[in-house]
Amino acid sequence: MINFSQLPEWFNRNLWVKQVMQSGLKGKYVMAIDENGWITKIKSLDIDLPVKLSIDFKRIFQKEYSLRKEFDMDLRSIIMNTHYESINYIDNLPYLYHYYRSQLANWYDNHYLAERSISIYHDNDAIARKTLSAQDDEKVVIFEITPNSGWSKPLQWNPKAMPSFSLLFGGESHD
Repeated sequence: MINFSQLPEWFNRNLWVKQVMQSGLKGKYVMAIDENGWITKIKSLDIDLPVKLSIDFKRIFQKEYSLRKEFDMDLRSIIMNTHYESINYIDNLPYLYHYYRSQLANWYDNHYLAERSISIYHDNDAIARKTLSAQDDEKVVIFEITPNSGWSKPLQWNPKAMPSFSLLFGGESHD
């Protein structure tokens, strides 16, 4: 029987890194955005895993994007502001439920708010559009999120978080 309340440190660290990348918080991504600012597609260019952006992230991104002209914000600022505003929402980061939320916010502040943590490589150019097929009225952007050193340090594990750890991997829950 596996004790899901205590994980080996190597597994904890690997799980944390994988979940951070799947959640869109680290790595290089290509994203399609419709004319109203809704994210229609997002794909990781580093790992062959689905990116699980939260409903809160998508909603806040759309709000920030729609205000772009009014506040003259660039796309880099919109992505950064969206992560910052959505990090504490209950729906945020579905693959990171098992890490304590207050620590997640502190970790984000310490490792993701560097001046050059988000880089835009291709903004709706031929390379971006070829990388991710999109409709004519959609904007396609390739960007990279590079946190400060220490980003891969896992937070405190919370075995009582929902959903159960076994369900994350398709197992049955007997909690």
